[in-house]
Amino acid sequence: MAALAADLGLTDPRRLRPGIGETTRALLRRDPGAVHLAPDAGPDLDPVRHLCAERGVPIRPLPDPVAGLRSPYRCVGVLRPWHAG
Repeated sequence: MAALAADLGLTDPRRLRPGIGETTRALLRRDPGAVHLAPDAGPDLDPVRHLCAERGVPIRPLPDPVAGLRSPYRCVGVLRPWHAG
């Protein structure tokens, strides 16, 4: 996850929500800034695409390969930075 975070320009890998379940949960309960989908993401990820459209969350391509290795995840949600206030 650290390599993926670096590829996405993130300093905190805890902002990543990898996998279909975690990405869906982030879309339903959190405030993701973007969702990254694998280039081969098929129609089984249509519910994720639908939630992104509904919530106004941009869909971006998942870097492939990540640090020279293919990512085991087909989608990754990226949470917005959290600021205590």
